[in-house]
Amino acid sequence: MATLKDIAKELNVNISTVSRALNDSNEVGDETKKLVQETAKRLHYVPNLSARALVGKSTKLVGVIVPEIRSNHYVRVINHIETELKKHHYSFIFGKTNFKPENDIYYLNLFSQRKVDGIIIAGPVFKNIKKTFDEIQSIYHRPILVMEAYIEYPNYDYVQIDNEYGIEEAVRHLVSKGIRVFGYVGDKLSSTMRVPYFKEALASNSLSLKKEFIKIGSERFELGGYMRMKELLGQKKLPEAVFASYDHMALGAMKAIHEAGLKIPKDISIFGYDNINESEYMYKSLTTIAPPIEEMTKIGISTLIEKIENDGEKTIRHISLKPKLIVRESTI
Repeated sequence: MATLKDIAKELNVNISTVSRALNDSNEVGDETKKLVQETAKRLHYVPNLSARALVGKSTKLVGVIVPEIRSNHYVRVINHIETELKKHHYSFIFGKTNFKPENDIYYLNLFSQRKVDGIIIAGPVFKNIKKTFDEIQSIYHRPILVMEAYIEYPNYDYVQIDNEYGIEEAVRHLVSKGIRVFGYVGDKLSSTMRVPYFKEALASNSLSLKKEFIKIGSERFELGGYMRMKELLGQKKLPEAVFASYDHMALGAMKAIHEAGLKIPKDISIFGYDNINESEYMYKSLTTIAPPIEEMTKIGISTLIEKIENDGEKTIRHISLKPKLIVRESTI
């Protein structure tokens, strides 16, 4: 593996010149910078991030915290984060919390102590984490970005997705097709975010969500959707359309509907949330609400990098993005 000394020898310049060029110093001309950077790339030079951290320089490393990596949704979030960070010549380390606030706190402190340049925390963030945010800022001076925020953080940068808008769009579409009776299947984690917006969307169309048509349990993903839909199908009366809290849940629910001998969407329509890869390839492709993950990560990474590389930048950015309803075969 090449070193600064190897690059300097190759170009017959001082090591200090190579170091300044790679750090984009104003003390080195643009032509020299370009030559040094091209040579470093050709020789496969990799900076010693540990050494940089010891002298207080940027490590070009970001800490990313996600609640899980089982769902296709968060895998895509991580993939897009990696793509955007790479464009800025940054890498990342990540930890998963399993939706436990104590794990959020653990990784926030761990990443800060390991001298990451900034921290991204994606997905639902618990209110009691704010105290840790404040400590990280005051002790370690690390910029924090909340991505896909579900609650507001006035003193921190965040990019949120307007879940309410997406659910309203789905309900409005189905109502326009004559649907009047809705049901819901979900797990306890996602339902705290989905059900209130779903009820509001129905109310704005002079409709309501009957208690007997709401099925929520502890099981998650396809199994949860399958079990909750089985419970719903066991009733005498059925809703005309069902909102599954996320697409993995919808896939399990569709299996239960198929086993019951019912037709989608003739007998019952179903829609989900997330637009995971599998949703387009089911035996009845799934209507779903698609969050703008790529746009969210582009804006989020740009905001974080700006904070990292401009230490005096104090502007707080609060950005809300609208999801898109993708209508497929599972709804009328």
